[in-house]
Amino acid sequence: MKELYKWCPHCKKEELVEEREPRTTRVGTDGYGQPVRYSECECGNHYGWFDIGYYRWKDVEINDSFKGYLQSRIKHYVRSEINERI
Repeated sequence: MKELYKWCPHCKKEELVEEREPRTTRVGTDGYGQPVRYSECECGNHYGWFDIGYYRWKDVEINDSFKGYLQSRIKHYVRSEINERI
C-alpha cells in the first residue's frame, strides 16, 4: 500500500488515500524527478496522482500550500502531455 495524493483538474475531486497504485494511463514528472502519473477519473477525464511517500522523508507537511504545489504540477502536465482542455 502506498500513500497517494489524487486530484482531477476537471471535476476538482481530491483524495489523500492509502491504496495500491491505480492503473496508469500516462506518466510525466514534477520537474524534480517525482513521477506524476495519470489515471482515468470517474468524470471521464484524467486525474493525476503522486506517491506522497517520496516527500515524507523530507518531513513535508501535507497542507493546503503543498497540495497547491501538487495540483499545479498535475495541471501543467495535463495541459502539456495529455493536451486536454481545463
